[in-house]
Amino acid sequence: MPRTQNNEDAGSDSIASPGTSNEVCRLTTKIPPFWPEEPIIWFAQVEGQFMNAGITADLTKYNYVIAQLDQTHLREVKDIIVNPPTTGKYENTKI
Repeated sequence: MPRTQNNEDAGSDSIASPGTSNEVCRLTTKIPPFWPEEPIIWFAQVEGQFMNAGITADLTKYNYVIAQLDQTHLREVKDIIVNPPTTGKYENTKI
């Protein structure tokens, strides 16, 4: 089937079949559980997953990351979650 549109930020492709309407197929990205002993390595893994899925949007990356944090680590980035910056949400979670 030919690709008719690629939405990199959503990690999805819109595929058209002859005689049918456009169909959206989503790829899910599996983010490994947060590794507090080695956050630099964990973020490198996460960024590899984002690249594989074609995810480039800051908000999408941010949402994937905070979804993997437990209560202890969510407290450490509470200020970013409660009052997120307008831009750079994902980068700010790495600090």
